[in-house]
Amino acid sequence: MKDIYEKALTNIRSSKDFDEVKSTIESLTKTRVHLQTMKEVASIKYSINTKDDYFVGENEYWDEYGPLYQDLDYELYQTLLSIGFKDQIIEEYGMQFYSLMECQVKSFSRDIIGLFTGGKIGLMSRLYRPTGFCKNRFCWKGMQLI
Repeated sequence: MKDIYEKALTNIRSSKDFDEVKSTIESLTKTRVHLQTMKEVASIKYSINTKDDYFVGENEYWDEYGPLYQDLDYELYQTLLSIGFKDQIIEEYGMQFYSLMECQVKSFSRDIIGLFTGGKIGLMSRLYRPTGFCKNRFCWKGMQLI
C-alpha cells in the first residue's frame, strides 16, 4: 500500500497540470475506498461478535496499522495542499474537501503513531478494548459508554 501511495505522490508532485493530478487522485481514491471498505466490514463483523478469534485479529490489525494508513493520507493531503492547484482542487472537489485536508494536516502528528502501534497490540488498543456487556451498556476496560 505504501508503494501505491508513494508512486501517486511522486506523480502528483511532478504533474505539470491539474488533469494529471486529478487522474492520480481518482486512481488512488479507488484504492483508498477499497481499503476503507475492508476496514469498515472488519469493524462491523467485530462489533457483532467480539469473542470470535478471527474478528478479534482483524480488529487488532486495524488498531495496530490504522494510524499508519492515516499517515499515508496525511502525506497525500500535505502534498495536495502544497502543489499550487488550490483553486482547481476546490473547484473539482469542493471547499469542504479542501478544508478537511487542512484540518487533517493540522491535527495529525506522526508522534502519536507509537501510541497506537508497537508489539502485537498498540497501547491504545490495549486500553480501549471491549470487555463485554455490563448493565446493558458496552464496557471498555470497565468504563461504561453511554
